[in-house]
Amino acid sequence: MRSAYFDGEPDAQAAAQVLQDLGFEAVVHRCTDESYTETVRKFFEGKSGNFERNAVLKSDADPESFQTVIIRHHGRVTRGI
Repeated sequence: MRSAYFDGEPDAQAAAQVLQDLGFEAVVHRCTDESYTETVRKFFEGKSGNFERNAVLKSDADPESFQTVIIRHHGRVTRGI
């Protein structure tokens, strides 16, 4: 399983969609305790805040496809120890 870090969840979701379209599994984990629904609700209520949460994407994609998609969507591929 490969992983990547994104400064904004929308970029992570877009990358996950591309990977899924290519036939790979891809899951986005938000770096917050707040649900996506709660974030959207606050946004439409006009409450100020950082609505672009950090996110981590995990996928079973092959290394080349994964790196290409992540870089094109402004993410950073994480390296294992």
